[in-house]
Amino acid sequence: MTKKEQLLANGAAVASAILAGAGVFCVLVFCYCAYYYGWSRQRQLTSWLGITLYYVCPVLVASLLFACLRLRPTQRIKIALCLCSVSVATYTLEIGAAIWFSLPSVLDSQRRNLLAKAAAAAGTQFDRRSRATVVHDLRSQGIPADPSIFPQGLLQKQSDKTMKSVISLKGAEVLPLASISHTFTVLCNETGKFLSYVSDEHGFNNPPNIWDKRAIEIVAVGDSYVQGYCVPAGDSFVDKIRNRHPATLGLGIEGNGPLVMLATIKEYVHALKPKVVLWFYYEGNDFADLRSEKDSPLLRRYLTSGFTQGLLGRQSEIDQALSDFIEPEIGKSELRKKLEEMAVVGRELKLSSIESILKLSAFRKRLGLIQGPSNTPSTPSIEDESRAQAMGVLADLLHNILLEAKRSVSECGGTLYFVYLPAWPRYATTEDGGSDSLGASAFRMGIAKPDRDRALHSAISAGLPVIDIHQAFIAQPDPLALFPFRLAHHYNEAGQRLVAQEVLRAISPRE
Repeated sequence: MTKKEQLLANGAAVASAILAGAGVFCVLVFCYCAYYYGWSRQRQLTSWLGITLYYVCPVLVASLLFACLRLRPTQRIKIALCLCSVSVATYTLEIGAAIWFSLPSVLDSQRRNLLAKAAAAAGTQFDRRSRATVVHDLRSQGIPADPSIFPQGLLQKQSDKTMKSVISLKGAEVLPLASISHTFTVLCNETGKFLSYVSDEHGFNNPPNIWDKRAIEIVAVGDSYVQGYCVPAGDSFVDKIRNRHPATLGLGIEGNGPLVMLATIKEYVHALKPKVVLWFYYEGNDFADLRSEKDSPLLRRYLTSGFTQGLLGRQSEIDQALSDFIEPEIGKSELRKKLEEMAVVGRELKLSSIESILKLSAFRKRLGLIQGPSNTPSTPSIEDESRAQAMGVLADLLHNILLEAKRSVSECGGTLYFVYLPAWPRYATTEDGGSDSLGASAFRMGIAKPDRDRALHSAISAGLPVIDIHQAFIAQPDPLALFPFRLAHHYNEAGQRLVAQEVLRAISPRE
């Protein structure tokens, strides 16, 4: 046998292995689809397209591939090369799509487009610009605007898996808990127009000079809800509580979780000595925020009695450090931002993401080839053991955080209330736009019930009075009407008003 013949024989053997392997893969795909759609019925095919795509096509392609094994060596090699080229191209597109459609900027753009579409259907004009674009446009008009800065955005993961603030003062790590003070701050847009405000003396969203009041009566701590996210000035529940109790201070910043909220109490609330402190717990992400926050050694120090960064008296230093941090970020081109986001997302691909890539989930979704509604039972029989264990640890940590917050508030003569804020997916159905991608399916599966029970148990066992806003929401004839355009965003004016009413009823029962 000549060298050329030997090379052809070896190539044909490799080609046969590729064709046979691809045929076996198609058979396995058919078996998986038969189990997934037929036996376990986790999804149910409802069209001939789905039956053809998931039953007929794998069998047909497998038959053709096995038949190709009988072709001449050169033909087998050509078909194998084409098969490899198509496979590499397909999975390259899948990986690219999986990363691209996971980028924060792309997700934000999708969110804005969804809102704009709903706004148009309701006859409302919607500003589609991103927050960064709004800041740039304001600055070009001579208005010294800044984006809202939040503590979670200042924490970066280190090589030892801990989280550390990117801000340092005099060589020491410092985590600011609010934005730059006395600046025009651009926040968000969920109702059509961007919400912007001039930040107060310490970077929060409050009326001017409120810190000068002799006696602050009520302080609200929390995340974006307390910050007044995406509702006009005067319409947030903090504003409505302030209408009844003028000496009300809102110390909420987007992305805050329980440890940052505890830090806020120790840095600012303790010095104000209010009668009432409202701890607004948001079920949509507070446990997730705590999962990240707990990896910050600096934040965990707030569990120690007496620890403080002394932020109240360091505002000028904090403002300068935050300004130095955000200016390079604002000046980045869109291309550079996308590349940096892609690098981060690519590094953080998880096992579940790899499984999704192997199943070509992103590719099939973009082509509209994911067939059949989910048939997953509304309540799982057994909660995932590893998740249950992790959530139990977080619930214990939340309990300890609330105990320390209660101790700190009680020390200055106040009462700490735990206000439970429900999330949109709790009231959504599969027919509501984008619900599955926004977490409604997880709530329907019952995952939210143990998490809700854990959070409420942490508060009750810590001896805190609980104000459960969920009970007020489900008492409404249409809870989704409490959200802008019925979509998965912060409460609209009606929802904000309902929250304020329930809180005021609890803290001022005789008014």
